[in-house]
Amino acid sequence: MNSFKNTFFLKNKFKNIFDTVVKLEDLFFREKDVNLKNPIFITGMPRSGTTLLTHILHDTKKYGSFLYKDYPFPELPLFWNKFNDLYYKNDEDQKRIHNDNLLVNKNSPENLDEFIWKRLFQNHHKEFDSFLDENFSNTEFENNYIRSIKKILFVRKKNQYLAKNNYIIFRIKYLLKFIPSAKFIVCIRNPNDTCYSLEKIHKRFIEVNKIKEYKNFEKNFLHYEFGNSRRNPEISDESSKVNSLWKMNKEFEGYMLQWTLIYEFIIKNYQDLFEKKILIFDYDRLKNDYSKEIKKISQFLNIDLDTKYLKFINKKNKEKNFNQFSERAEKIYEKLKNF
Repeated sequence: MNSFKNTFFLKNKFKNIFDTVVKLEDLFFREKDVNLKNPIFITGMPRSGTTLLTHILHDTKKYGSFLYKDYPFPELPLFWNKFNDLYYKNDEDQKRIHNDNLLVNKNSPENLDEFIWKRLFQNHHKEFDSFLDENFSNTEFENNYIRSIKKILFVRKKNQYLAKNNYIIFRIKYLLKFIPSAKFIVCIRNPNDTCYSLEKIHKRFIEVNKIKEYKNFEKNFLHYEFGNSRRNPEISDESSKVNSLWKMNKEFEGYMLQWTLIYEFIIKNYQDLFEKKILIFDYDRLKNDYSKEIKKISQFLNIDLDTKYLKFINKKNKEKNFNQFSERAEKIYEKLKNF
């Protein structure tokens, strides 16, 4: 972790030099030799099955993704691919810092797609939740993003990209504008269990942040859902209420309102794309009827999926924690389940 922290510091301190190296890699990359077709993006609230689904899909060997070993240079996959196996000598499975049941190793898929999106924003921490639709345009970024995906496909020797990125929910229509073949899977989970898990992980990250080597580590990794760097997306007139609840130490209640606002945002802006470009994936249905939910995903993506990840699914529901937003959240959840 210390080496990561130092690397991020140096990347920021010598940003101009680092950007020049990225441009040099771009210059020598034969982009036209790599085809990009039907990329898949997994998104939704954290703790709703996004990581589990990404692992299920990645294990089909059909997709090229960013992997853990692409840290700390996801912007330079061609260069770093020459050295990352030497850097990451340990290939054993281990628990994530979240301390959940999912095991990972250096070849596991990881959410590094956001490092490419970071180039679009002057201040990523303040702007990651900007709503970008088909009216937004940035040709330079669009070309860079496609090139970055093609680099990963080249390194992985694949022609279909798979990325988990929770912040993609703010950019779906913009992405479809310049990659019209893209498909999206929006993950949902009953709001009570989601918020219970969100609160639990946030408290864990707060404790982890007290360790010097891990202070604000999630900000370096562009994760703002938990810990000292937590930032609530500003997507509604009610968004400020989430921050107010958190300041009063009403973590669960704040997360419940956040859950509600984010999925209301998704329905409002993307309902016309459901089933055609967006599949709603329900974690609760997966744990109750794995075969049926997996079949739905298989048909949407036209692939065969494995059942080995059944053992990582937590089939226990948490005790209901009713609050002022529970009924509203449950109605949104029921509506999404019907798509």
